[in-house]
Amino acid sequence: MKKDKSTKKQTPKKKLFYQQWWVWAVAAVLALAVVFAFQASNRGQFMGYVERGDHVRANEYYNKNIAGSVEKESKTRVELDNYISALVEKYNDGDLDYMTVKSRLDTIAKLDVTSSSLQDGYDNLETLKNSKSAFENAKEKAEQNDLAGAIADYGKVVSMDRNYDTAKDERAKLAAVYKEAVLNDAESLADEKKWDEAIATLGKAKNLMKDDADIQDRIDEYKSNKPMLLYDMAYQQGGKADGAFKKDSPTGMSGTKYEKSYTLMGWLSLKFYTSDYGPYKTSNYRIFKNDGFKSFKGTIDIYSRTQKTNKDPFVLKVYGDGNEIYSKTTNNSDDPEDFDIDISAYKEIGIEFYGLSNAQYTTDVGRMTIILGNARFEK
Repeated sequence: MKKDKSTKKQTPKKKLFYQQWWVWAVAAVLALAVVFAFQASNRGQFMGYVERGDHVRANEYYNKNIAGSVEKESKTRVELDNYISALVEKYNDGDLDYMTVKSRLDTIAKLDVTSSSLQDGYDNLETLKNSKSAFENAKEKAEQNDLAGAIADYGKVVSMDRNYDTAKDERAKLAAVYKEAVLNDAESLADEKKWDEAIATLGKAKNLMKDDADIQDRIDEYKSNKPMLLYDMAYQQGGKADGAFKKDSPTGMSGTKYEKSYTLMGWLSLKFYTSDYGPYKTSNYRIFKNDGFKSFKGTIDIYSRTQKTNKDPFVLKVYGDGNEIYSKTTNNSDDPEDFDIDISAYKEIGIEFYGLSNAQYTTDVGRMTIILGNARFEK
């Protein structure tokens, strides 16, 4: 029977070669393991000092065992960057308190090796601290039924905060309740014609819920319904002598102070000054546009600077699209009088004021001046 050639025994030389090869291979692996273990030990000891807050020994160890090797320095920086991120995450998770993390970052700041993540670590730590404080404040305010305060504080919780999703959900729940209450409060104020207060109430809610269309629509509605002071309106046309119309905050002979009102000086007499436009008797007039308003309201009072010796009559007239719709003859002995004129059918409202005496100039007629106090257009 023939012997299989493949089963031939190895020669002593080949057998010795393979045995030596395995020894060399194992020795090489062990050598590499020792090197890696030594390097890891170096970094491990360095980070151990850092974690214990001992920057002095950490620097000594770094300068003796790591510095000078580009590879070791690079790996140490990466390890520091990862450590900084881990510290901030542990604070975020509640595993470490703020002062502990801050202290460890301060240790890293004193090292001879720099970390590109250190400033980000400080910044993120402070951001999270403020965020978590806002979250706790929001919970406390919600328990005290301070809905606006809770909504504002929940809105300060940042997306990197572990509490973010909870804060977002709680804010939405409170916002729905707060919104309904604010809309109801504003409607009650609007029913009483307290437009400025109603708008201010909605304005606070708008600042908290900037994208809420319902609140903005209600603000726009109230603004459109709010009376427009004649003081704040631009006039479309004026006569050549309309300088007698003065914006002022005057005091009447009655002692009443009128904020943001008009004074009308009757320096023109009907006898000497005729109109330069349409139906107006003199050139002492102004015309205002009526943008959907229904009434023209205010108070007629005598300006306190008017000379008491003047007894000459003066006339205030109001026109709607050129037609006279109101007329008031007055002198300095008259008491204040409110007026309420229906202007709903007119697009242009004209106001005119002139004297009925035979005198030509204001010095002759005693500087007769009336006040249109709180004069306004209302819807």
